[in-house]
Amino acid sequence: MPLEQILHVAASVYHDIVTAKSLGLSTVWVNLRAEQGVGANLPAVSQPDLEVPDLKTLAALSSG
Repeated sequence: MPLEQILHVAASVYHDIVTAKSLGLSTVWVNLRAEQGVGANLPAVSQPDLEVPDLKTLAALSSG
């Protein structure tokens, strides 16, 4: 499957998004800790292509 057809969805920027981006994958970060503030997540050197607060939001975006 071509990398352009893969979307990596994960709740950890530090453990998942950084690695997926380094492999050339498109990424969505499910930021489950958004309400807890910046200190709730480890700093990372990579940014996701999209950030959502939950999977329900992601599903609504993909069905729209």
